[in-house]
Amino acid sequence: MSVRRLTPAGTGGVAVVEVSGRTSLRRLEEYLGSPLPGDGKATLARLLRTPAGSGAQGEQKRSGVDLLDEALLLRRGEDCVELCLHGNPLLVQEVIQRLEGEGGTDAPEEALSVEASAWQLLPHIESEGGARLVLDQAQGALRREALAWARGDVPGPLSWVDLHRASAALIRPPLVVLIGASNAGKSTLFNLLLGEERVVVSDEMGTTRDTIAAPLALDQWVVRLVDTAGEREVGSSGSGSVEVEGQRLGRELAARAELTLELIDFQSLPAETWPDPAPEPGRRVLVSRADALSEDPAALDARVAISALRAPEQARALVGDLILEGLGCQNPEAHWQTGAAVPLELAWAEALDAARALPPGEARVQWVLGVLNGDSLGQGKAVDPSCS
Repeated sequence: MSVRRLTPAGTGGVAVVEVSGRTSLRRLEEYLGSPLPGDGKATLARLLRTPAGSGAQGEQKRSGVDLLDEALLLRRGEDCVELCLHGNPLLVQEVIQRLEGEGGTDAPEEALSVEASAWQLLPHIESEGGARLVLDQAQGALRREALAWARGDVPGPLSWVDLHRASAALIRPPLVVLIGASNAGKSTLFNLLLGEERVVVSDEMGTTRDTIAAPLALDQWVVRLVDTAGEREVGSSGSGSVEVEGQRLGRELAARAELTLELIDFQSLPAETWPDPAPEPGRRVLVSRADALSEDPAALDARVAISALRAPEQARALVGDLILEGLGCQNPEAHWQTGAAVPLELAWAEALDAARALPPGEARVQWVLGVLNGDSLGQGKAVDPSCS
């Protein structure tokens, strides 16, 4: 069983906690008061302060006092769930403590060196590039570079924090959400990118009423791709209520995603207009169903239009490049480079940047040793000469 935080410690908009193992998942179901979603599914759920078996479950769900947080759940296989929580550190710590159970976090955590932390993280990395990067750190890449920088032997990076952020997508799959009007071609594109029929596709409006997530490999990276229910006016009862809930969940996921990819049906465009393909950071727009165009969609790259039916390979390549560009993965620093030093945790990067206040030499070396050995106070400890 395992409950661990995937995002760096500290205050943030969103915190991601991984819950794995049957015992931990059973505890999670108790605090939800409902079964977990199926593999590849995402759902919005209410985490309760009291396990459902401890009292009247219906009363708990109606009680605002008993609500711990409203979280997004992403199912990643039979024995693993990702919880997307609000990023208050106290809230995150309480959730982790409750899911670990009695004695789970009472004992102080043993300080881990950057190498030990990397070895611990390595089995959970999904992309080949990420695994190679983490393995480099486990074998001492960050220690060698950081100590050489502390001594003044090398200039080092302009910012350790920027270096960490540039590589973050290799370490944890970013969330990429497909959004747009109903019948804009989201599910068709979802299937095309994955190379298999994961969702039902139909010309009927509102075929997709739920969300489904799946890992998508793009070059060195793996992203968490999510197909959502299309936006349209629907009824409030029967199947309409299911679709409304799916739309709400899609909007929640889009708000927390690293990138949203909005599809606009070519036939719905006003005459002589074309959408901005990059209206804001974290959002990209492309025109779908371009098979209605008289010209070849493959010649329209500058206007970001695709036809999954007429030019599927071109569509797959264009959208893959668009996702990587939108996530900042085309920056050279975002790629895995053999033996390159990268702080895997934001806290390490911030502590290393704080050492810039010290001149190169013994004082900076001792500070950096403290960071590398897991001591946030910067008290240097003995180090294996083979690593330095």
